[in-house]
Amino acid sequence: MSSKSNSAFTTCLEHPGLVSACAEAIAGCEHLLTEILIRLPTKSLMKFKSVSKHWNFLISAPYFSLLHMLHNPKDSMPISGIFLRRRCVLSPYAYWFLPVTDSNISLPSFSETSSSTFEIPALAGLVVSILQSCNGLLLYYSISLSNSQVLNLHVCNPITSQLRTIPNIQNSFLSATLAFDPHSLSYGYKIVSVHTSASPDHYALKVYSSETGCWKDVDEISIRVLNDMALRNGVYWRGSIHWVCSSGESLYLEVDKERVAKMPSPVFSRPERGNMKCFECKGKLWCLWHEYSDMTLEVHMLDNYEEGWLLKFTLNLGVVRKASCLSGAYHPEFAVLSLIISRKCNGGEKCMMVVIHVPGKILGYDLVEGTIKEMCKIPLIEGEAPGERQFYCGDAYLYCYSLACV
Repeated sequence: MSSKSNSAFTTCLEHPGLVSACAEAIAGCEHLLTEILIRLPTKSLMKFKSVSKHWNFLISAPYFSLLHMLHNPKDSMPISGIFLRRRCVLSPYAYWFLPVTDSNISLPSFSETSSSTFEIPALAGLVVSILQSCNGLLLYYSISLSNSQVLNLHVCNPITSQLRTIPNIQNSFLSATLAFDPHSLSYGYKIVSVHTSASPDHYALKVYSSETGCWKDVDEISIRVLNDMALRNGVYWRGSIHWVCSSGESLYLEVDKERVAKMPSPVFSRPERGNMKCFECKGKLWCLWHEYSDMTLEVHMLDNYEEGWLLKFTLNLGVVRKASCLSGAYHPEFAVLSLIISRKCNGGEKCMMVVIHVPGKILGYDLVEGTIKEMCKIPLIEGEAPGERQFYCGDAYLYCYSLACV
């Protein structure tokens, strides 16, 4: 502690009334209090809402949420965790949240009574399925238990429990992607949905705006360009929705201009067979390609359209097989869940951790250091058998805490 800090600390101990008076002065000045609070992490702010009615009102206000997000650059927003769906669980709320700390990537052990189960509010009796996580908001849809028909889209902020139901989903609905920029002054968000079209070789695009509360027909895209894998893998990045194809051309939609354009596709070693997952992280567009038969994982990154995709890493998942004591050459029970990019405790260098699920465990492989560790154990629950996969790569969604309003 410096001499100035030590002197200030001694003064506080000798004059507690002065500290109390300063605290009251700060609490009574909303501008000063706001300037202090917007510098705190989201999770701390949620706790501070219980300090008083005034603090709760201030932190819950939309303008405070906007100030908080504008003060914290998007690329610096830490990954708070991963939402995972346990498909074998016959429950409408079969989502689990795995917390991740930005300074030290680690996951807690599960227990059968874990509070990590994620229950979406106000949707009792409906089956729900998450479509996307985008900058602190979740997009999902509800399904009728009686006829399996898609009822509505919903946008939710899990940490604030705010929920908005998006009406008027038509029977032609196929998929949807959320477009939300927390640092946009407009503060709203849009949903781009894909529908079957009257033209047999095209899809129809519709856009919903949270500011108008209405849907709008936008454009049509060729089925020959956009395959099913890309259709369900839309990602919002730098103002556009991206549909990345494993072969051929990929597409993106500039959301504000409502213009569809072509973009390069990543080049995979064996594009004819594998599992692809695309997502945005730390300001870049990422694509994981998992080729099951030869146990290869490719990590591709896109920073701009001109340079195209760059192959950043290739990982032989045989090291994971050895670490998890699995036998045999083909392992459909593997699931590459996601890639987490974070800061390490011992400095500003980045850690790139591939999160992988094998039966009973979640493992983390550090692509930079080439090390692997067990991140958590996953005990069996009712309906699961030993050796079966509990999570699937298509049902993993990176999430960051946010005060964003819906």
